[in-house]
Amino acid sequence: MKAISRFFSVSLFLYSFSFPLMSQVPNSFTYQAVVRNSSGMPLVNQEISLRISILKGDVFGTFVYVETHIANTNQFGLITKNIGEGDVVNGIFEEIDWSHGPFFLKVEIDISGGTNYSEMGTSQLLSVPYALYAKESENGFSGDYNDLVNKPDFFNWDNNILDDFSGNYNDLNNKPSISLINDANISSSALWSSFKISNELSNKLNQSDAYTKTNLQTSGQGSVHYNNITNKPSNLDENKTDDIIITGNQTIDGVKTFSNTTVFSNGINTSNKNIVNVAYPVNLNDAANKAYVDALETRIENLENLINSLGLTVKDIDENFYKIVTIGNQIWMAEDLRTTKYNDGNSIPKVTDNDEWLSLNSPAYCWYMNNEAAYKHPYGALYNWYAVNTNKLCPLTWHVASDADWKQLEMVLGMSQVEADNDGWRGTDQGTQLKNTTGWNNNGNGTNLSGFTAVPGGLRDWDDGTFYWVGLYVHWWTGTEAGSSEAWDRDLYYGNDGIFRYYNNKKYGMSVRCVKD
Repeated sequence: MKAISRFFSVSLFLYSFSFPLMSQVPNSFTYQAVVRNSSGMPLVNQEISLRISILKGDVFGTFVYVETHIANTNQFGLITKNIGEGDVVNGIFEEIDWSHGPFFLKVEIDISGGTNYSEMGTSQLLSVPYALYAKESENGFSGDYNDLVNKPDFFNWDNNILDDFSGNYNDLNNKPSISLINDANISSSALWSSFKISNELSNKLNQSDAYTKTNLQTSGQGSVHYNNITNKPSNLDENKTDDIIITGNQTIDGVKTFSNTTVFSNGINTSNKNIVNVAYPVNLNDAANKAYVDALETRIENLENLINSLGLTVKDIDENFYKIVTIGNQIWMAEDLRTTKYNDGNSIPKVTDNDEWLSLNSPAYCWYMNNEAAYKHPYGALYNWYAVNTNKLCPLTWHVASDADWKQLEMVLGMSQVEADNDGWRGTDQGTQLKNTTGWNNNGNGTNLSGFTAVPGGLRDWDDGTFYWVGLYVHWWTGTEAGSSEAWDRDLYYGNDGIFRYYNNKKYGMSVRCVKD
C-alpha cells in the first residue's frame, strides 16, 4: 500500500446523504472524492475501481458490509458513487443497525480499474447512521386518536341502567329449585315413616353423600333412630383420618402393596428420594436400575477409549470427544472446541451478562445466546482471546492454531504464499473446501473436501456483548497477537468462497480450533 501511495492520492471532497424530497429514505448514501496523482494533479477521465467497507466499533472493527464499484473520474478528477448500491462482497446494507454504532468507512482504490486495491484511509461516519436510523420512525404513531384503527364504538353502548341486574338473588329469572334433605329436615316435628327414611337414605347413598348415624338421629314426635332402620350397610368406618383422598396432596405412612398395574398420568415425584428395588430391565419401556446403567456406562467409556487410542478422536478435560482430520502434515480437530475447563482442570469463567463481557480484560467463555442446550453441538463455545492466551484451552499435546498454522493449511488447499500473507478475503475456493456440506444459510454450504467440517457458529460482540450471525459466519481466534488490544483471526462467510484474515479486538467471543503439536 505504501508503494502505491507514492503515485496517487484521494482527496475526500464530500460524503454525505443526498436525498430527494420524498417520504421514504433510500437505503444508500452518496460518496464523492477527487483522485489525484503524486504531483497533486487530478486524474481526469480515467476508469478506476473502489472497494468500500463499513466497519463497526472502531477503525479495526468488524466488517458489517463490503461492496465494490467501477467509477470514471470526470474532467476534474471527481468521482461520485452511491454507497449501498455497489456490487456486494458481503453483508446486507439494509440490515445494518445504525443505532448500535459507531461505524467507520474504509476506502480502497485501484487506479487501473482492477482488484489490486490499496487502502486510502478509514474515517468515522457521523451523519449517515442517524439519517438512515431515522427511517425506522416513518411508520410511527402520529399522536392523534382519530388515526388509530380498531377503536371501540362508544356510541352503540347500552346506556339504559333500568334493565341492569339489581344484585338481588330473588330478582333472577329461571332460578334452580333447591330441595335437599338435611339434618334440620330430619329433626323436625313432622312424622317420618321408616319407608320415607329408607327412600331418603337410598337417595343420599346414590348421590355418594357421606351419611353417619349422627345424621340420621332425630328427636321430637315420631322420632326415628338409625338402629331401627333395616338393611343398613355393615362395618361402617367412621374414622376419616386414614382415608385415601381422591384429590389434593396427602402423606401416607407404611408399606402399600398394589396387586395390579398402577398408572400415574402425571408421573411420579419422589421428592429427591430413591426408588429402591428396581428390577433389571427386560421390556422396551422398563425402567433401568443403577447396575444396568453403570455397566452400560463402562462399555461406552471402554469404546471411547479404544477409539481414542486408535487416533480417530481426541478427548478434552471435560470428557468431550472430537473427530480429527489430517490435512497435509497437520492433524486438526474437525470440530470447534467446547471445553469449560483448562487442561489443568481449573474452570474457565463463564460470563453471560453483556455489560460484564464488554468490560473484561481476563479469560472468559460463553455459549451462543447463553443457550448451551441449543448451541453446544455443533457450534462449540465462544472464547475471548484472553482465554486463548492462557495456552491451556486445548488438550495436552495440542494448541490453539496460530496464524502460521492457518497459513500452512491454506496453502495445502491451494493458496499461494503471497495470498496467504495478505489480509482481507484471499484465495479462490479454499473456504468452500473447509465448509460443511450442511448447516450454512442462504445456499452457503461447502464441499468439505478437506474434512475440516466448518460450521457457522457466529460471534459475541466486544462492545455491547450481543450475539450475531450464527448460520452465516464463523470466526476463529488464532493464537497469534496482532497488537496490545488485537489478535489475528480467520473468518468464513456464507456468501464468499475464500478465507478472511484480519485482526480484531481481543474482547470478541469467537470459536477455537486446535491443532496437534
